[in-house]
Amino acid sequence: MRFVRVVLIGGAGMVGRLLCAHLTGHDLVVLDPAAEGPGEHVAADLTDPRAPAVIAGADAVVHLAAVVPRTADPARVSAAYAVNVGSTHLALDLAGRHELTAFVHVSTMSVYADYGRVPVDPAAPPDAVEPYGLSKRLAEEVCRTLAARAPRPAVCSLRLAYPTPDADWPAWRRPDSGELTRPRLADGTPSAALAAGDLAAAVEAGLRHRGGYRAFPVVGDPRTLTGTDDTAEVLGWAPARTP
Repeated sequence: MRFVRVVLIGGAGMVGRLLCAHLTGHDLVVLDPAAEGPGEHVAADLTDPRAPAVIAGADAVVHLAAVVPRTADPARVSAAYAVNVGSTHLALDLAGRHELTAFVHVSTMSVYADYGRVPVDPAAPPDAVEPYGLSKRLAEEVCRTLAARAPRPAVCSLRLAYPTPDADWPAWRRPDSGELTRPRLADGTPSAALAAGDLAAAVEAGLRHRGGYRAFPVVGDPRTLTGTDDTAEVLGWAPARTP
């Protein structure tokens, strides 16, 4: 499915750059305060007066904006809730007002407190309490609540884990330091990150998704999940690169 115009909110960030390198067949518009960005770029956030017109002129939105507080710094934690939750609400409200076709919210497997330490059941309720995971849990609830009030746009959340450039796979390139590392399973076995090409395929599948709000795990290593995962059947996506 080709969308004429897709707005990538926060598309100049690490995940956005990975996505833009592989998301083809659409006219991409990056809405991000950063000074540079791939493709057409509007240097603004959702509080900017230009933002509503950018959203109104689109067919679909991918919300990538996120703040990851790596310390207990109050300003950083406050920013995480403002961006991760607040901007999701603003973006989805605008998308609904203008009856866009699709809205893909990029979330994280960090909504589960123990993800990355033990396999988690993607059908279980998220339980994270630290600021990043909790703020993303709240953002997912925003998506669920607003999606229930109108048929358009179709909304889904994609819970990513360890997105990395294709050239680095199966290793994960840490966004904070640039260091290459391998995620590990509970028994210490090296795990695989999520290749950028697989990330883009998941976003494409999210743009096509219809049938009510869902949050889907988008991981590069199925061994990090337990229980029943119906992502392949419902979303139509599974990683092409697996360990």
